[in-house]
Amino acid sequence: MATQLRIGVLVAPFLALSLVFVAGWLGIGPSLSNIADESLAWLMHSLGWAFICVGVIAIVATLALYGLLGHVRIGGSTLKPGHSGFSAVAIGVAASTSLGLLFWASAEPVYHIHQPPGALGLSPLTEDAQIFALYTTMIHWALIANVMNALCMTVFALTIQNLNRRPTLDGAIFRADTVRPVGSVLDSFLVFFATLMTMVAFASCIAALSGEMSRFGSNEPNPAALFALALAMVFVVFVAGARPIRTVFALLARAALILMIIMIVITLVIGPSVDILGGGLQSIWQMLWSLPAQMTYTGLSSADSWPQTWTMTHWGNAMLFAPLVGLFLSRAARGYTVSDAIFYFSIIPAGITMCWIMVFGGLALSIDEATNGSIWATINRGSANDAAYAALWSLPGGESLMIGFIILIALAFATFAAAMMHAVMRVCAPGPDSDLSTAASRASIAMGWCAGVGFGGWGLASSGISQVVETLARLGSLPALFVTVGFLIAALRLILRPRSLTEVKKPDAVKIDFDFGDVVPEDITDIEIDKAAKPRRRRRKSA
Repeated sequence: MATQLRIGVLVAPFLALSLVFVAGWLGIGPSLSNIADESLAWLMHSLGWAFICVGVIAIVATLALYGLLGHVRIGGSTLKPGHSGFSAVAIGVAASTSLGLLFWASAEPVYHIHQPPGALGLSPLTEDAQIFALYTTMIHWALIANVMNALCMTVFALTIQNLNRRPTLDGAIFRADTVRPVGSVLDSFLVFFATLMTMVAFASCIAALSGEMSRFGSNEPNPAALFALALAMVFVVFVAGARPIRTVFALLARAALILMIIMIVITLVIGPSVDILGGGLQSIWQMLWSLPAQMTYTGLSSADSWPQTWTMTHWGNAMLFAPLVGLFLSRAARGYTVSDAIFYFSIIPAGITMCWIMVFGGLALSIDEATNGSIWATINRGSANDAAYAALWSLPGGESLMIGFIILIALAFATFAAAMMHAVMRVCAPGPDSDLSTAASRASIAMGWCAGVGFGGWGLASSGISQVVETLARLGSLPALFVTVGFLIAALRLILRPRSLTEVKKPDAVKIDFDFGDVVPEDITDIEIDKAAKPRRRRRKSA
């Protein structure tokens, strides 16, 4: 397979972002923001039921892949895993965890307890609303995201590693051997919207780091220091994404997971552990019982917009990110069986995410209740990110926890962006890994993508139009919905033909051409074959 550099897939997001900046400079940014908000609201209210239906089918398909193809080894029966169990779990958590979980684990439960869905008969600020708030957040961030990641990871892993297809959507969904126009369109959509969301995450990362670091000093960080911080972050993303997964990325992922576990334990020790564990365990138990009803609740019969605002939007975001995250994880899953890959890269990360939500969501709810809604007031005055800050600063030793939280913010963005870059490199240059021209193309793509994300995210943080770009990026959930349908069809094809995944393909026969020049004539009839003559005996001379 020859290398084909798909530069248009890479350039499109940055051209669109430049148009957004131009709109901001011309003063039509608010109008663009209103159009984006209305378009997203229309999408979820009109097709939200489709996200629910496709999402439920995705859960069934993932369970089928786990049960029916669990014995299939990714990459062949003789291949061994390249990561330990702990590293695999750390990679799964790092690839699926961006800044969203760190901030919304505290903010989303507060939203739900103050504004529960009216159609379910829940009253605000009650115990039932608290339990609902926690288990709903767990479903949104732990279950939905990891189900989609597991589905895309398994389909990509089996089609790329076992069936030798290209690392593109066209190769995974249609098993195409060459890059086709329809595949280029699908890949362009996903790279386009995922890149915009990565820029927004980078802008949030810079804003969070600069804002919280200023609390430890007397003055605000100067622009030069912030630019140096942004440059360092982009460099780490480049190194972690361009190097093999088992090296820099795995190191950062293990560090992030260890820090997460330490923060969970410390918060339980110094925080209101009785409230956190009591409410969290009740929420997990209630989630198991309420999962079927919660996953099929659309609110259409009661004209309740809560599902469209929350559950359906989470499905759309997960479908938008999952193909690129799945492509990255499919590379890390080489050597594992399908069941082990789903277990290490999705199931255990989902459990860790639930523990994080249980601890920090329960902390925010406990503090909000004890202080008569102080966390809710903080969100209304500022943003959802402020909920995590307010909850951590209220604890004894909050300064030390904030230092760990700041480090975790940097690690979470670096690993998530590196996973995105790793996938974008392979989508834009879908050639064989052993090809030198492919490696050179991917290196140039990595440098261009990191530079674009760095400058774009810096511009978003400076101009204050991150919300507009984020809303525009979330409109990518519509093409992502159709892509997910394609992954479901590909999963069904794999389940129906399991023998194709375990058969060992024999290499093509090697043809050796000999160039004899003019020794052998073109027409074989010109060669005259004589019968072999018997050797003559020499006569002996007489004495």
